[in-house]
Amino acid sequence: MRMRKKIQFLIAFFIFCLSLFHLAHTWMKYKRADREYQVLSEEVKRVEQAPELMDDRLKEVNSDYIGWIRIPGTAIDYPVVMESKKDYLKTGFYGNESIAGTPFIRRAQDAFVDPNTVIFAHNMKNGSMFGSLKNYLEKKYCEENPVIEVQKDGKTFRYRIFSVQLISEKDAEPYTYSFRDEAEQGEYLDNMIRRSIVDFPEAPKAPTKILTLSTCHGSDKRLLVQAFKENVNDEQ
Repeated sequence: MRMRKKIQFLIAFFIFCLSLFHLAHTWMKYKRADREYQVLSEEVKRVEQAPELMDDRLKEVNSDYIGWIRIPGTAIDYPVVMESKKDYLKTGFYGNESIAGTPFIRRAQDAFVDPNTVIFAHNMKNGSMFGSLKNYLEKKYCEENPVIEVQKDGKTFRYRIFSVQLISEKDAEPYTYSFRDEAEQGEYLDNMIRRSIVDFPEAPKAPTKILTLSTCHGSDKRLLVQAFKENVNDEQ
């Protein structure tokens, strides 16, 4: 009996140590990914006065680079890449394996030119990547952080948030990125506004350019934050 208890204790202790090692290993992956993007963000800020130079440098580092997304007042401050042979759910901006991945746009899209550009990123447990989007489920947070900025080709474009949704992973409508005509886009916009968890004071009208940020929420849902371009006549 004593030997059996000793064996049970050793097994339990081994499982505990294994779990502790796994947690430490995962924590190190998170820290490594955070540090990588923190360094990149600091480098970008150093050359903000010359945005064309910034774009050129980032393109040299990763030819899939398409733009930079930032939400003032939040932790979202990342490069965006076009989908390629690399799996950007598991690949960092420098091409290294990364638990955080890199925000990306599907290759089928004409990024920031299509009526709706969709950017995908992980919902990280430490709030990095699109992990902080869950805060937009609260109206006050929406009021305090209403604008998304996109930097591309040396210019900065502003998008104003108008819809926050929790959807089924099988729901494809919000991901529609092209429309037959202005009327079809208008119907789409009405649906996105109607489905929003939060009511917003400003609503877009067709024709317009939309930005959709998408991340997972739990095991079978997606969290979406949608914004419309403030000056749709700006070249992009």
